[in-house]
Amino acid sequence: MALANPRQNPLEIIDLPASVRRRGPVWRGYLIGQDEKRRINRMLTSALLDDALCARLVYDRDSSLLSSFGLSLETQQWLRGIQAESLEELAGEISLQL
Repeated sequence: MALANPRQNPLEIIDLPASVRRRGPVWRGYLIGQDEKRRINRMLTSALLDDALCARLVYDRDSSLLSSFGLSLETQQWLRGIQAESLEELAGEISLQL
């Protein structure tokens, strides 16, 4: 379905209250806020600096690692579902979906 106005925010065609639309991007019905985005960024930055942490994140999707950054259970589940073979691929997929 094409939008009548291509500059229209696609979330405006979904019947969500304006207060919800202002909070952040929606991923499959899950609202990702600024704090959660900061936690994801901190985790990715840490993985750049630490090879062991990078392996735990990219290859293992270690639950204890994800929780240690304060990520919600929904975000942890979402991150574990992303297919990636490198930190670069993981960051790219996260960026595309946010």
